Order: sequence, then structure tokens, then C-alpha cells
Amino acid sequence: MRLCAHELVANVVKHVGDGAPFRLVLGADAYGVSVEVHDRDDVRHPVVREVDWEAVGGRGMQIVRECAPAWTSTASDFGKAVAFRVAY
Repeated sequence: MRLCAHELVANVVKHVGDGAPFRLVLGADAYGVSVEVHDRDDVRHPVVREVDWEAVGGRGMQIVRECAPAWTSTASDFGKAVAFRVAY
């Protein structure tokens, strides 16, 4: 879960901008933990790319997809929210 949260925050830094404001929202209930990262970019949403084995980056959303296949990216009052949930 920490790796996936890190990847979402790293995406904000890389694609929205270093120093760009964001919100990290954590939640838990009897079934699992949820993580949401909100940023101001409501136009670009993350996508899972095909692996380029020669590239040094570009695998972050693949990691998120493997850990939390039902991740989402939706509009929010802040801009957009990328979220995932991991069951206990």
C-alpha cells in the first residue's frame, strides 16, 4: 500500500509539478484501507502504459494496478482524485 501511495504522489510531482498542491486522504474500515491523492490537474488522468523494458521509468501505474486492480481516477472538488483500496 505504501508503494502505491508513493507512486500516486510521485505522479503529482512529476506530471503536475514539483511544489504543486495536493491532498492525501487515507481511510480504513473493517474491510481494508483506502488511499486518495487529489491534485489540481483535472485534465490529465493517469494511464497504465505498456512496459518499455529499456525505459528507466513509466511503471508506476502498473504497480498500482497490480496491487489494487480497481484503482480509479475521477474529477473532484480539488481537481482530480486518483484512488485505490487494498483489502486486509
